[in-house]
Amino acid sequence: MGALIITRGTRRLAGHYNEEFSSWLTFYKNRINVFDRAGRDIDVWDQIIQVVTDPRPGIGHTERADNLTLLPKDNPAHPNLHRRWRFFLKNDLTQANRNKLADAIYAALKLDIAYIVFDVVHGAQQDIDFDPNGLDEGSRFARITIIVTRAMAAAGGGNEEFPRLDAPSADPTDNQAP
Repeated sequence: MGALIITRGTRRLAGHYNEEFSSWLTFYKNRINVFDRAGRDIDVWDQIIQVVTDPRPGIGHTERADNLTLLPKDNPAHPNLHRRWRFFLKNDLTQANRNKLADAIYAALKLDIAYIVFDVVHGAQQDIDFDPNGLDEGSRFARITIIVTRAMAAAGGGNEEFPRLDAPSADPTDNQAP
């Protein structure tokens, strides 16, 4: 089973979710039902990411033409980022972990917290770790960590659905490790 690669693209996704579930936490608390799978299997991409929108113009929540809030705006440095994220969520992340991811977000949104932190780390087996007891200078937060077992391949061989890893950016600072 493949996994995300800890790259600038993955960090861009994590950063986007960290911003969304901090600055816009109330927005998501008001849409908590989207994350409630009610015991059924969930397709995170189709039933969550492609559903949550904010069509209110001029408030700075989303810069996307489709008003989706759970995808960062398109970036020429990462033209395949959204396609690789979709592929990961629909193919590499197990159904059990798709369910755990939705359940963790749902549980976090029910808490009296200041924000949710998202992270991706390597581990012995794929999993979703949920820690509802974070504390930062007196503010409670929840941490949701996607644990991956190995990097997703840079290209999918003959599989056209599998998106290629983005080529290095022309901007040298975009490809540096943090």
